[in-house]
Amino acid sequence: MLYMNNGITYVRKDTKILFDPHKSVSEGIVCISHAHSDHAVPHKTKMLMTRQTLQISGIDGEVIEYNKKVQIGDDFITSYNAGHVLGSSQFMLDSGIVYTGDIRVEDSILFPGADILHADILIIESTFGLNHFEFPKHEEVCHEIAAWAKKNMDAGRIILMGGYSFGKAQELTKILSEVCDVVLVHPKIAAINKIYEKNGVKLGKYLSFDSDEAKEIMRDNFVAIVPTHMLNRKFVDAIEAQFSYPVVTGIATGWAKMYSFRNRGVDRAFQLSDHADFNQLIEYVEQSNPREVYTVHGYAKEFARQLRRRGFKAKPLSESTQRKLTDW
Repeated sequence: MLYMNNGITYVRKDTKILFDPHKSVSEGIVCISHAHSDHAVPHKTKMLMTRQTLQISGIDGEVIEYNKKVQIGDDFITSYNAGHVLGSSQFMLDSGIVYTGDIRVEDSILFPGADILHADILIIESTFGLNHFEFPKHEEVCHEIAAWAKKNMDAGRIILMGGYSFGKAQELTKILSEVCDVVLVHPKIAAINKIYEKNGVKLGKYLSFDSDEAKEIMRDNFVAIVPTHMLNRKFVDAIEAQFSYPVVTGIATGWAKMYSFRNRGVDRAFQLSDHADFNQLIEYVEQSNPREVYTVHGYAKEFARQLRRRGFKAKPLSESTQRKLTDW
């Protein structure tokens, strides 16, 4: 039995596995795909996650390393790279079920893209499951951000870049550190940056806002990365008033093609995403070549429809549905 209710639940004989439940549970075995807060929740039962997910989330679970099998009741499960953020994983059961979690198929400047797994039954995220979402090449967006930052630094402006504290901010640290002497980052971002570096991911030179060195750097114009929610007109006006330099703002998000974010005081929106776009999702399904596909999250209905047009047996898995694996 496979159904979606507080995450995705798989039941086989006496084995119950829950993938990314968003509310605390006290039974079954929970597999946490990565440390974003909408996926990583502490539970009162056995939890499996990668070492990096454990480090970032602070959840006291059991470690499952990439490419190593762990027995779960009547089945075996293996974790594979998902290419999304540090420690993100897909889960594959020996019975032929693959749960991708959030994936990025294309290589980023920090990680290789997701392993494409051959599945009998594929459960795939569809955050950007509309053919409207076709991202530019990752490397091109990185160059675009770097060139924009350098131009504004040379013009004597303060640069404020917004990105999620975990995932996007680390990519931005790497990009911007290559065009300026040092990048200033919010303390929350600095803490996660350190975990990346402990795991061998080099991000370049950066300093936390609250360090003495950072305060010296802020005597001149500077480059800073802040959590997305902080980047608004009130904050920008306060920075300009405090430091007496003109400020330009940018944001990195996969939603840049749909929204400009100018109403929040954002000058440039760059289409940098740690998710797969529509073409990458299609590529994953075609190479996986599953017998059945279940789409989850985002544009699940629309993406399932696109897959059916391509000859796949695909349906969205929603909170209101519960079906046996062979029921359509």
